[in-house]
Amino acid sequence: MSSFLHFFNSVVAGFFACLSSVCGKMMSDSSSWMVFVMYFVLNIALTAFAIVFQTRALRHLSTLSATATNLASNFIFTSVFGMLVFGEILTLRWYIGYAVIMFGLTMIMRGD
Repeated sequence: MSSFLHFFNSVVAGFFACLSSVCGKMMSDSSSWMVFVMYFVLNIALTAFAIVFQTRALRHLSTLSATATNLASNFIFTSVFGMLVFGEILTLRWYIGYAVIMFGLTMIMRGD
């Protein structure tokens, strides 16, 4: 399997972790117990998918590479879903914070 696919597993894990967080927020906002249970079950399933894909990535990548890729992708997906689902606005402060985090991850990865 190519290196791209190993990194792709980590990106997919970040995506599922993000979706799990979205379900968690939707679950806490629900007024119906059936909707709560639906989001709860979905949250558990998405977390399980995230773990499966992250484990696949960890089999072939260093722990640092897999975790940093997961973190970076999770930030991106979280910002997109925050805007699309919850109507959040990304401020200049958010972009600066994201850039600082990505710079830090890049510096850590260079040492790997």
